[in-house]
Amino acid sequence: MQIETISKNIVLQILVEEYKTDEFNVIYENGMTNYRNSNTSEEYKKKMKQRLSVQNNIFLKL
Repeated sequence: MQIETISKNIVLQILVEEYKTDEFNVIYENGMTNYRNSNTSEEYKKKMKQRLSVQNNIFLKL
């Protein structure tokens, strides 16, 4: 249970640092799903790259 708590805290810290907010709804909408609303393939690639970068950062810390 302690390992789970530590892991959650690390993930939350990374998300707050990356998206400059501590509101989960903002992080989710602007960081985790905003690539779906892209108008161009370049915009999609940019947003997806950021999302995957954050995901990779989380995996590296855990």
